[in-house]
Amino acid sequence: MEPLSNSLHATTGPNPFHEAQAKTFGDDKLVGEFFPTSTYLSLFNEQHEILLGSRGSGKTAILRMMSYSCLNKIKHPAVQSIVQQSRFFGFYIPLHLEFMESLPQDSSDGSDSTEFFQFAFNCAASKAFLVEIRTLISLQKLTSLQRLEKEAVLLDHLCRAWQLGDSARFACLEDIANEIEVIYFHQSPWKDGLFTPLPIFAKHLFSPILAVLPQFCRELDIDSSACHWLACVDEAEFIKPAYLRCFNSFMRSDKRPIVLKLATLPYKYTTSETFIPGVSVEGNGNDFNYRSLDLAWDSDDFRLLVDHLIQKRLQRTGLFSKEVSLEEFIGKLGNDDPKDYYKEEIGEDGSTDSKILEGILSELSPERRARFDRIRNNPDRVASDYFKKFSPVYYLRHVKQVSKGNRKAGIFAGPTIIKRISDGNPRRFIQVMYDLFEKARGSNLGWKAQHEVIEAFGGRECERAAGLPDHGILLDGILKYAGDLLNDRVHGPEMIEGGVNFVVQEALLSNTTFRKALELGVAYSFLFVDQKSLCSELTSHTDFRLAHVVAIKYWLPMRSGSPITLQSRHGKDLIRNKLLLNAPTTLKECKTALGALQLDFFESTQTEFHHEV
Repeated sequence: MEPLSNSLHATTGPNPFHEAQAKTFGDDKLVGEFFPTSTYLSLFNEQHEILLGSRGSGKTAILRMMSYSCLNKIKHPAVQSIVQQSRFFGFYIPLHLEFMESLPQDSSDGSDSTEFFQFAFNCAASKAFLVEIRTLISLQKLTSLQRLEKEAVLLDHLCRAWQLGDSARFACLEDIANEIEVIYFHQSPWKDGLFTPLPIFAKHLFSPILAVLPQFCRELDIDSSACHWLACVDEAEFIKPAYLRCFNSFMRSDKRPIVLKLATLPYKYTTSETFIPGVSVEGNGNDFNYRSLDLAWDSDDFRLLVDHLIQKRLQRTGLFSKEVSLEEFIGKLGNDDPKDYYKEEIGEDGSTDSKILEGILSELSPERRARFDRIRNNPDRVASDYFKKFSPVYYLRHVKQVSKGNRKAGIFAGPTIIKRISDGNPRRFIQVMYDLFEKARGSNLGWKAQHEVIEAFGGRECERAAGLPDHGILLDGILKYAGDLLNDRVHGPEMIEGGVNFVVQEALLSNTTFRKALELGVAYSFLFVDQKSLCSELTSHTDFRLAHVVAIKYWLPMRSGSPITLQSRHGKDLIRNKLLLNAPTTLKECKTALGALQLDFFESTQTEFHHEV
């Protein structure tokens, strides 16, 4: 069947994939294209959770859609079941740029201004809470007069609990929210103990809400003993350590029914301390859980999300009369397997199993060919030990060899590759679809056209690393170093079982600057790690994987390959205390610093050059 993208020739309307950030969407627009994944649905629980997600993973969309005003609009059976149970009421609290700019901007850890942080946060939380209270009132079957009377009762509770004066000054709950905003924006930061406007707002987190929640539940006919109010805190990655202690102290205490759902980048929640010396907050379900919001590229959740986004975005164009899947829009060859695209490149005669196996054997080392001779009469061993293990590497090597001069390759193509290079990241998927949609306006999206777009996209994505904050230039250098080294392994004289997975020497991880660059790579989806390392720390046992956009740039097979370790030839003491003490600020500095480390990949079974001292 002809791909539906072929119908885009010469279309001039807006590209439906030009918007990739949920924070720019209004509620109705976001609800319209939101897909409730199993991860999202599982967040409606009674456990405090620190939600870890890379840039573009959908943290903002998920937390906004957990607010009751948005939740109520999602027409999905599982979501409507949550609404009907009346057990969970979310309110969304973004710690956006304007909020962060209002906090003290000195270089301290914030330990002398926690009262102001609590005041600022409680103002934001209380405003968000009132939005959901107004939604709950609007959903009740009340006359206009009854609604006004209900709000009047709640206003009275608020004014007394929050010390806002005579409730007659306010006509509705929105007036209270506006009053809080005015007080907040006119208040300058203060040092702890020197000044306290609206005393309840400067107390522990959520104190203003906890002060009125019992009365509000009674007035709204909500069973307070059975419900939970989900405080959905977004963009917490730039909060100072002392302010994180505010959240830890809340999670360590027993202040139900408010349940914290706090989203941040990996490795940015940097302390477990509370306000009480020697008392820390404990994970693993004791006081809270870490949860990853990142989706695997081949998960059912990501597959369903991708098709949902395609359907909703393409509907905006008015060009399609039915719902369209990624496969229908892009098309595919055969079973969308790498072999199908290899066959298209090389031809029928050169891509039979016997020809592929012959090619594999011709490029292996003499030792591997000798081992093959011992199992050649065992078809199952041949398939598992040679064909399956080496064919993905062989396809890339062979296509790269024949795609020189004016001959264009067409192996990075098809729905599976598009999902792979997105790496489960909705924003990256939308961005690559933008490029493919633009390409389809001018020509058919054949396999070579898709390859051209995808390879260019991978190159541009990799270039972004150098512009990331703090350790971006170093991350860019590490990715280039790793990419070049792995490329040399995969496309060297003798074919090996290459891939994009590796571990990192303990000595390198002991260097704070190097480790922080790796953490930045994980936060921005240039590197991926196992779940244990994502929720704790990077170690010499961490399973690292290069992002598939990096694999595209360096023509690497998107698979694990044989176990290898990224190492320096220097000893641990030198690496930790004398090399790379500060993050380089220029590409030249970075090249020099990484050159001094003398990095290389070694088979993990090899003995390291130096003992870890």
